[in-house]
Amino acid sequence: MPSWDVHVFEVDAELGSEEKSRWLAAMAEAAHADIATSDLARLEEWWRTARRTKPEATDPLGELDEQTRALATQLALVGRMLDRSAFRTDVTRQLNDLLAAGSLATSGPLVGLHWDDDARKLEASATNCERLLAAQMLVAPEPPPDAWAYARAAHLEDSAGTSVATDLAERWFEATLPVRGQDGLLLRRRAAERALASGDSKSALRWCESAQALKPREASTALLMGQILVQLGDPVAARVSLEKAHTWALDDEQRARALAELAEVAVLSGDLDSASEYAKQASVLASSAATQLAARNTLGKMHLLCGRWEEADRHFAEDALFASSAGESAAELRAGLNRAIALMSNDSPDRARSILERGGLCVHQSGRRCPPPA
Repeated sequence: MPSWDVHVFEVDAELGSEEKSRWLAAMAEAAHADIATSDLARLEEWWRTARRTKPEATDPLGELDEQTRALATQLALVGRMLDRSAFRTDVTRQLNDLLAAGSLATSGPLVGLHWDDDARKLEASATNCERLLAAQMLVAPEPPPDAWAYARAAHLEDSAGTSVATDLAERWFEATLPVRGQDGLLLRRRAAERALASGDSKSALRWCESAQALKPREASTALLMGQILVQLGDPVAARVSLEKAHTWALDDEQRARALAELAEVAVLSGDLDSASEYAKQASVLASSAATQLAARNTLGKMHLLCGRWEEADRHFAEDALFASSAGESAAELRAGLNRAIALMSNDSPDRARSILERGGLCVHQSGRRCPPPA
């Protein structure tokens, strides 16, 4: 297995001052390699000419035929160099045309779009058919695709408006199995989190089970498993997993997160006394704003469930201010929604509407039925 301990460089479309200086230094190094003369006068003349030159919008693919431009677009969508065997048809002519136009990079049997070409522009103009063809290239059987290739292919299929094929997702899962250690654990857990966030609880469960098999008795994974089981409608199993997360926690913050989730499960089970106790403990132990707000949210819902509208209004108003100051936008919206529920329930629809509109939410005009607490 290759090492996963690599350097990652993330570059935005806009550079900061230090990044711009680094870029210009790299350009100076490139110019040093390209300019043969060492004569000062000629170097200064070169620099004066370079400064006066205005960049012109050029399209190196403009003179090429439609098939060759389509192949360039597919290479841009692939996002990496490919083995020539990945092409399902004979594209020798198109590759030669791209090479002659300076738009093809080669390395042995590997080919890819040249880095001087604007891959983002090509991606933006790609058709759905080109996206699907690029996805097929990525998962060509030889050489065996890696996890990134499956993930990129899935993204391309999704952006083409087609549902990601089950066998593609299956192959992606299988491709990640050899990845072990901490990297493998994080990969599986993040995949489970993404699946849970997208509403695919069954896939989230599978990824989380794989993470647990890789490293049993891990608090963060047990916590995530509890959240998944709640979504799958199994509060009993969720409580068992969250209790394990609490037992295996390495610090007070992890214990607080487990307690906050246990409080939510207790609410779902109708055990309001336990829910209140769990939430109070979590609020005391929590060190992060997100966990404190999660615990306080459950305590606020106690007011709503017991019909204490004024107490709920005050509680969620405090939460909204706390969330805003902590930069927790989702918690701020949640507090605003719950506060609006308390106000509507207490015959104050105008105030509730004002809060919802301020938060970018809408109020149904036909009645005052309240949604369930968030």
